[in-house]
Amino acid sequence: MNYKLYTHNDLDGVGCAILAKLAWGDGVEVRYCNSPDEVTNRLIKDDNAHKDLVYVTDCSFNYEKLRNSNHRVIGKIRLFDHHATALSLVQKSEYFKVETHREDGHPTCGTEIFYKFLQERKGFTTNCDYFVEQVRLYDTWEWAEGTSNIPRYLSMLLYTNSIDKFCDTFTAKLLKGKLNDLNVFTDSERAVLEYEERRQNKEMEKALKNTYIVNTNNYSYGIVFGSVDMSTVGNAICNEYDVDVAMNINPATNIIGVRTTRNNLDLGKLMKDIYGGGGHPKAAGAPITNLAEDIIRNVLHDKVSFISKAG
Repeated sequence: MNYKLYTHNDLDGVGCAILAKLAWGDGVEVRYCNSPDEVTNRLIKDDNAHKDLVYVTDCSFNYEKLRNSNHRVIGKIRLFDHHATALSLVQKSEYFKVETHREDGHPTCGTEIFYKFLQERKGFTTNCDYFVEQVRLYDTWEWAEGTSNIPRYLSMLLYTNSIDKFCDTFTAKLLKGKLNDLNVFTDSERAVLEYEERRQNKEMEKALKNTYIVNTNNYSYGIVFGSVDMSTVGNAICNEYDVDVAMNINPATNIIGVRTTRNNLDLGKLMKDIYGGGGHPKAAGAPITNLAEDIIRNVLHDKVSFISKAG
């Protein structure tokens, strides 16, 4: 059988791709996407007639738009997502699986949901428990509550390498056997990570000095531009300047990333409703649909009262 996988281009999404490669080898074709809008558009444009099944992992899609444009592919889709913004899709098909938490109450991730499916339905026996858990810890940010930086280093290594290289590397590692804290990284990878951590610390200092503070009628924002590790920088901005939302606008990748430390905000819903993106309550993103200047002047369609540079 031939499969096509549409998945997110972060660690969790790439984790799904690695599992698919382990399960089906060259029988799966992978497409990495930035947002639900991109998944939708690719599903509409791609010719899936020759594919037996289409898997969508760690991301969702616009069901109505897809049904109106390419309804034939819907019956082939198997969805595995963990974002609350995708929960409504569960009612559309018995093959759409969306879960936000595990039975033990801890938040889950796309890689973990897809892993369980492969084990239960497809006879997938490769023991990837350790790798899947590291991905989950990073994607849910639970790693920050513990003592291990391995989940963060996995994500760091992904963005240091190309996605394809990272996918091939860890597929090969998992084919050889179980991973653990001692063998998850090679000596050369650890050297790269040490260098990258120093570089990111300097980048964080620079980002904090170049943060723009925006106050609106409802929320305060700390905005930075360019390529930054939003998972780390975003939380630093929120804590340093006590803003409701940290936002990174990156014209190079055409992506807006947002983070918050507030418990009363749902950034996933906010980015989905306004920009066609999605994510979690405290971490979300979307493609840039307007000029960066317009976003600053009308942050998330709210009236800006003042803007200043923090640094």
